[in-house]
Amino acid sequence: FPVTILFCGTIIIFSALIEKLNSPNELVMILAHEVGHIRKEHHKKLLSTHLIISNMIGDYSKVIAYFLSLRYSRSDEIEADLFAYDFATKNAISPQSSIDVLNILKEQKIFGEKILSYLSTHPAIDERIAIVKEKMSNQKFISHDFVDQESWRKIKNICHDQK
Repeated sequence: FPVTILFCGTIIIFSALIEKLNSPNELVMILAHEVGHIRKEHHKKLLSTHLIISNMIGDYSKVIAYFLSLRYSRSDEIEADLFAYDFATKNAISPQSSIDVLNILKEQKIFGEKILSYLSTHPAIDERIAIVKEKMSNQKFISHDFVDQESWRKIKNICHDQK
């Protein structure tokens, strides 16, 4: 996955994702989404679920725990999307940036085809886009870039300079 949260709450964003982004606001929306997971303690809940189930079930615990925890994780993704939406609206960032990121992930097939949606910890991207669009439907947004275009160019170039 292009973004990972460690148990301690550290967010890791892989440079391959940053290279695909078109604006600083897309990066801000990714960070806001991941902070939503941290604030809601989703990563701790997921680990706790895995530990409890694996202690109860035994040998097949990892496989079974994974499938049993999907429902929690899928709802957590929606909750993190909504956290990012709220962050955007409070900080004059159009939530359209969130939709733009989801479309980038969809183009890259990061989370697989729709038929595999149930097996993924993430809901189908179209479902997530629809939820954000629904929230946006009756609102108007005044948006600004979180950083200027020159700074954004420098951020993106960091990824190239490290190769």
